[in-house]
Amino acid sequence: MDAGSANLMHFFIFSRKKRSKRLRLMFQRVRLLRWWYFCLVNRPNRPIGRPWMFEKNLGFVEIFLSIHLKLPDRTRLQNITDGFERKSGLPQVAGAIDGTHIPVKLPDISQAASYFNYHGYYSIVLQALCDHEYQFMDISVGWPGAVHDWRVFRTSDLGRSFENHESFVEELPPRNIEGVDVKPYILGDPAYCSRDYMAIRYPRTNLTIQERYFNLKQSSCRMAIECAFGRGKGRWRVLMKMNEAKLDNIIETTVTCCILHNICEQFKIEYLDVWDERTATEAEFDPPNANIQPNIQPVHLQQQRGTAVRDAIKRHLWNNRT
Repeated sequence: MDAGSANLMHFFIFSRKKRSKRLRLMFQRVRLLRWWYFCLVNRPNRPIGRPWMFEKNLGFVEIFLSIHLKLPDRTRLQNITDGFERKSGLPQVAGAIDGTHIPVKLPDISQAASYFNYHGYYSIVLQALCDHEYQFMDISVGWPGAVHDWRVFRTSDLGRSFENHESFVEELPPRNIEGVDVKPYILGDPAYCSRDYMAIRYPRTNLTIQERYFNLKQSSCRMAIECAFGRGKGRWRVLMKMNEAKLDNIIETTVTCCILHNICEQFKIEYLDVWDERTATEAEFDPPNANIQPNIQPVHLQQQRGTAVRDAIKRHLWNNRT
């Protein structure tokens, strides 16, 4: 039994006497979801039957996604921006985004170049956006490992919604920061591009003291997504092992693990430090700084707006430093 399953079982067993109706319902959901997870892991290359109650044009996993892994409404978005600001001082942060690699067996020799990532193994990409409490709010999984994070983002539903100004951050009004109207935005590493909705670090050359201070705060705040990936893989270690299943099953396994991770975080189920340890094989597929990619600097008119927003946040942080 993996660490995440033992973690969930311990929580629900020892909370039995004080279970509320909501907790009992959650227990039933987790049992069904864990059944699905073990079917995927233990029967990796065979079709899996779905319970009769989920047959009405709704996938089993999709039902849980709609409950436990979804973009925030206005109230939750306000709580998220407040939470990030309390932690780091950065205003208007709506989430942190990054990609991580899920090891796979090469699907087809003709696709070797597409799936061979810059770490030296075959994988698919899991893109995730998380909040200040390490809960995933949006995921996109399945792109071949050689695809750059920025392309994964731009072609995802989340990326298109930002580009079309139809994303969840539109729920909150802009906030005037140092004379600039700043809408809620997300944090990315240098693999992403500067936009009014995406704040990345300043390039690390000839930085002013204010820019270095911004980079420090941005990196500290963006660590939420690194922690979310680390805790998810620590609990569900199948994500760090070479998976020889069919790609469709690997994708569903990954999505299922993300949902189970959110349930653990939503119920504040303890995460043990020992789960951060990696075996030699796991370390091979989850190396330190695993999500660092070559920077890209495409020419885009929105970069100017993104730079103006970042500069305003930089001045705000410097003027309000403690």
